[in-house]
This record gives sequence, structure tokens and C-alpha cells, in this order.
Amino acid sequence: MGFPLVIISGRDEAALTYLGAISNREIYPNERVCVMDLGGGSTEIVEGRGYQPGQSFSVDVGSSYLTNEFFENDPPTEDEITAVVSDLRRRLPHLVSPLRGSKVPWVLVGGTVVTLAMLKAGARHYDPLRVSGSSLTVEDVDKLIARFMGRPAEELQMLPGMPVGRGRIILAGAILLREMFWALEIEEGIVSERGLRHGLWLAKFGRKAQA
Repeated sequence: MGFPLVIISGRDEAALTYLGAISNREIYPNERVCVMDLGGGSTEIVEGRGYQPGQSFSVDVGSSYLTNEFFENDPPTEDEITAVVSDLRRRLPHLVSPLRGSKVPWVLVGGTVVTLAMLKAGARHYDPLRVSGSSLTVEDVDKLIARFMGRPAEELQMLPGMPVGRGRIILAGAILLREMFWALEIEEGIVSERGLRHGLWLAKFGRKAQA
């Protein structure tokens, strides 16, 4: 279509995701913040201070990956769910060890966390004002997992507020978030509906990109 295409590095993607995720939060210039981006094929974690992103790393697990790798039945069996949890508990502690136990604000982004926040709030349609700044605790996620278990994807897709196509992968995404909380030794995160696209815009046009 004649548009120039720019391929960014994984490091740039992490930095832009961080910038977008915190763009609607008031943060002190040197305040330490961690951003967790739960995706379909991987999960990224970015640590920063103020509006400056720092170290980042990627974990090769996401909601779509776990669904395709472990869930052969619909709804998934107890054995399949146990297998997912066992795999994550074997892999995650080593992968996220640099930030385990970090007593800092955790900002959560991605389709999984936004959907979970919408379901927790009882929102029938996407409403960024109800999602942005809300929290997801370990207890919240456990309740949602219990709500999803034993229900086929078609039934989950019919839940008010469930985005199109999300019903098939929401259980795996919720389990992944809970296990990330466990591996990182944190109790809750703050949901942001912003992410990479907002970071790209801010990098080009926003004042916070230079803050």
C-alpha cells in the first residue's frame, strides 16, 4: 500500500511497551516500576525508573502457546490443567529470578489481563475507564480460573465482555498470570489498557517520550 515498514528490535519493543503501559500513570522521575506484558506466544517483563525503561527479558510462554501445547480437549481436562501448572512451576522461577520479590508497582498489559479485568468488573463491553488503573490480585485470578474451568470455549466466548476469539485461550492466560504472580512472589498488579501502540505514538509525538 506504499507505507514504509520499520522492523524494531525486541529491546525497542520492550521499551515502547513500557512507555505505553505507564503513560497514563503519575510516576516520580526515579520511581521504580515493572511492566508485565502477557501475550499469545510470549510474556515480556520490563523494569524501569520513571519514564525510562531499563532491563527487559522475554519468557517464551503465552496464552495461545499454552492452549495449543497442552489443551487437546474442550474443555481441558484436570490432567491437562495440572500439566500446564507443573510446566510453568518448573520453568518460571528460573526465568524470572532477576525480579523475584520486587516490592515495586507491577503494571499489567495485554489482551489476557484486560479481559480478566473486564470480567472482574462485570463490564459487558470494552470500557477503558473501568479497566485502566484497576487491580488484579491472586485471589481475583483464582476466582476467574474457577469460573472458567469445566466450561467449553464456546460457552466462555458467550460471557459478557469476552472479546471475539478470546474464549478459547482465556483459561490458559489466566493460569499463566497466576503462575507469574507465584514465580515473582507478588500479590497483585495494576491493569493498563495501553501498550506498544501507545508507546509508538508517544515516542514520535508525546512529551513523556523525552521525560
